Amino acid sequence: MLLRKLATTLMVSLLTVLVIPTAMAQETTSALRGTVADVSGKPLSGVTITIVHTPTGTRTTQTTNENGVFDARGLRVGGPYTVEIAAGGFRSEKYDNLFLTVGETGRLNANLEEAIQEILVSATAVRDAIEVGSATTLDRDQIEAVVSISRDIRDLARRDPLVSANLRGDGGISIAGSNPRTNRISIDGVQAQDDFGLNTGGLPTRRGPVSLDSVEQFSVQAVPFDVENGDFLGGAINVVLRQGTNEFSGSVFGNFLNEDLVGTKIRSTTIKTLVEQDNYGATFRGPILQDKLFFALSYENYESVDVTSVGPAGGGFATAIIGPAGGTSQLTTNDIAAVTNVFTNTYKSTYPFGSITQTKPITDEKYTARLDWNISDNQRAMVSYRKSESGVIQRTNLGTTSAGLDSQWYLTGELDETMAAQLNSNWTDNLSTELRVSQRDYTRLQEPPAGQNFADIRVCTTQTNLDAAGQSSPLLNCRNGSTNVAVVRFGPDQFRHANFLETQNTQAQFSAELTSGDHLVKAGVQLQTQDIFNLFVPNSDGTYYFDSIDDFAAGRANQLIYRNALSGNPNDAAANFSYDTTSLFLQDTWDVTDNLTITYGARYDMYNVDDKPALNPNFVNRFGFNNQETYDGLSVFMPRFSFDWRATDTIKVSGGFGLFSGGLPDVFLSNSFSNTGILDNTLQFERTATGFTETTGAVNCATSPACAAALNVGVNSAFGTTIP
Repeated sequence: MLLRKLATTLMVSLLTVLVIPTAMAQETTSALRGTVADVSGKPLSGVTITIVHTPTGTRTTQTTNENGVFDARGLRVGGPYTVEIAAGGFRSEKYDNLFLTVGETGRLNANLEEAIQEILVSATAVRDAIEVGSATTLDRDQIEAVVSISRDIRDLARRDPLVSANLRGDGGISIAGSNPRTNRISIDGVQAQDDFGLNTGGLPTRRGPVSLDSVEQFSVQAVPFDVENGDFLGGAINVVLRQGTNEFSGSVFGNFLNEDLVGTKIRSTTIKTLVEQDNYGATFRGPILQDKLFFALSYENYESVDVTSVGPAGGGFATAIIGPAGGTSQLTTNDIAAVTNVFTNTYKSTYPFGSITQTKPITDEKYTARLDWNISDNQRAMVSYRKSESGVIQRTNLGTTSAGLDSQWYLTGELDETMAAQLNSNWTDNLSTELRVSQRDYTRLQEPPAGQNFADIRVCTTQTNLDAAGQSSPLLNCRNGSTNVAVVRFGPDQFRHANFLETQNTQAQFSAELTSGDHLVKAGVQLQTQDIFNLFVPNSDGTYYFDSIDDFAAGRANQLIYRNALSGNPNDAAANFSYDTTSLFLQDTWDVTDNLTITYGARYDMYNVDDKPALNPNFVNRFGFNNQETYDGLSVFMPRFSFDWRATDTIKVSGGFGLFSGGLPDVFLSNSFSNTGILDNTLQFERTATGFTETTGAVNCATSPACAAALNVGVNSAFGTTIP
């Protein structure tokens, strides 16, 4: 499948020649490159170029080479910058108010005259940065001008004409037709997409990983050709967080909404509203040491409620649940109490079975912190921390024939936390390096209010289970709600009994850039380790069905579904594995002329998976090969080429082609580890008119007492916490 994806990507890339421009790398810095010559066009060597980031005083000094070329790498994004060009015997030039874009190389060419008087040149005289990609880039002012009700970075991406958004609720964005789960999102160089792939929106949390107020620059691009880019099949989104400056500054915002601020009537009919929303946040930035050490902090919190639309009649719900008599009858709170009273009074259980509430909370909270250190004129370091946490209550088994109480509901909680450190060094005028390390921890919860350690209990709201002839007919009345007679359900639903995801991504990258004449050569290595623990064992606490209230009162279950690891510990059936990706890349950017730049290079990805899924002999016997295949040993060589030609001052033609791989959701590989068919087993016991049966055939109920023990649960307070 992976190789088929790669082949498809190659074909798409070849079709983008002269349509999709070359693109920037997944970087956190900018660059400035240019040529200095005299008025006759003769290159000047030994010219001093001083580049100063005005807000922080960060200074970089370069000297032109024998071709008059200077190339400053690892610069802070944004600006304004001041650039001074000075050479003995020539008039110096100074460029003010220059701004640089993340991952792009700004161009500044100068022709010096023989003079001693300094002149000032406005930034409008500076050549535009090379746009290495079909990209839309927003700076801080442009971000503040974007209207975003949800305050989500995906609203920024929609400013790109190649981006389309799914407005049905998950908020996923497609870049040039790609699947949202194959896009790469980087924040300060660290991947921030939902790399496991359970969220169809492509992000790890509900409303985006960072506050819009914390973003300095944002870019989205369709096909990034720079060889530093990898691990994606869709498009790329790059976010750089705001940095501190020599001046203290900050911001505060808040917006609020409740039922008093919305309409209450539709065509003269009064409608009850339960709207509630609070959203607030703040930022604070400044110096710790002037010109040396800076900090930047941000915080945002969002709280709202989700309204329940289905419930018992008379409870203020838009839709009523069908009652015990079926047809047009409606379930009431008394019908629910007829079930829960049996549980409380007969079973003497203290388990909090819950109710059907009208609202449930939605929460989202995010923090960012960043430190920037000007170690010297030639070295700069950055450390950043990001945390985002969101939660929403999912209502499960609540519909017209199912009264799932809120002990069945569960919190989808997501916690995404990253730390990153980066060191940029200019060793000479021609050689610069970048070292970046990061760790990202992601946790996804599926947590019922009273925990996961209890059975899923389903009780038909019909009083007895007698058929028209007055005979006992198990499973006749409700059939779990399929006969248009409601069931009452409480306890965690069967898919929440053992459901948990935890991943850890550790990355390290080292790259070097060398300027030689009209060439800029880049080489580097990226190392990535992904650790995954994915637990999903439905019915591991047991799922019981009682075909009537009388059956429930007698402790007479009509069905039990039980699935667990063979050891009895659900964790032993989890997908627990890790894999490594090693990437090497080499690229040359060649200024063929002042107006034509070509970039060519290659990237090589190698995969290593030491873990293997458990061997299933039945699989081998049936298909003739084993079920232990993974990415282990796979490698992909990805050549790429792009160009940028400025035909005139107003016309530019860009293009490229290449091969891309990676970015597939890890859930694809995880399924090979969790669904081996050998680590766990499922039993389904059912009561019949004459006795018992076990539908999978694993137990012979005619000879085994297990069937009767499974369904004759009795009435005791331990029911729901243990399997007979």
